[in-house]
Amino acid sequence: MRKGFRAGIGLAMALWLAPPASADTVTIGAPAPSPTTSGSCNSCAVMQFASDPASPTYVVPPAPAGSSWTITSWTSRGGIADASAAIEVWRATANAGEFRLIAIGPEQRFPTDTLVSHAVNIPVLPGDTLGVDSETTNYDPDYGGVAGDHTFLSIGTPAQGQTMGGTSSDFMVINYGSSRLNVAATLTSIGPPGTTPVPVKKKCRQHKKRRAAESKKKKCRKHKKHAASIAKKHCKKKKH
Repeated sequence: MRKGFRAGIGLAMALWLAPPASADTVTIGAPAPSPTTSGSCNSCAVMQFASDPASPTYVVPPAPAGSSWTITSWTSRGGIADASAAIEVWRATANAGEFRLIAIGPEQRFPTDTLVSHAVNIPVLPGDTLGVDSETTNYDPDYGGVAGDHTFLSIGTPAQGQTMGGTSSDFMVINYGSSRLNVAATLTSIGPPGTTPVPVKKKCRQHKKRRAAESKKKKCRKHKKHAASIAKKHCKKKKH
C-alpha cells in the first residue's frame, strides 16, 4: 500500500512540475521600417482594408486545431515626437465593405522614431483585421506601401461596437491607396482544455483534505479508547 501510494504521489508531482504544452505563435502586419516623420494624426482610427499579395497580411489566420488566438503583444514605430496609440481589432460584418470595432487596447507610449513593442491580451478570431487608434498628435498610423495596399481612415473616432466603411455604417471612411498600417501583432495560441497541469493541483488539495480527515478520525479513535480506559478503571475502583 505504501509503495503504491508513494508512486501515485510521485506521478502527481511530476505532472504538476511539468511545463505547459508549448504554444504556437505567429506575427501579422508590419511596423514602419524607417522613421515616420511625414506627418501625424490625432484621434485617428485606421485599419488595414486590403493588402497586396506581396505585402504582409494584417488578417488573423486560422488557429491551430483545437485552439484559438490571442494578441499577446504589438509593435509600432514612433512618429515625429513622443506620442501614444492603441491597437484595435476590426471584424467584417454581413454588409459589404463594413467593419465593426471589436476591441481597443490600452493607450501605450511610443517615443520619437523608435520601434516599440507592448504587451496586451486581446482574444481574436480568424478573419479579424488589425487597426490602430492614434491617441495623441505626432504619431503616424500608416506608411507607404504598394498599389495593392489600402487603409481605411474613419471620419470621426469610433467606439467599441461601432462600424465604419459601409453605406449605413456609424462612420464613413477615407480609402488610402498604397498605404500600410504601422502595426505588427504577435498571436499566441491558447490550447484546448487539459493542456496545462491545473487539475493535478486540485488532486493534491483533495489528497491533503483526505489525509486531514484520516488524521482527525485517528485522533477521535484514540480519544474514545482513552475515555473508555478511564471509565473502566473508574468502574473497577467503585467495585473494589
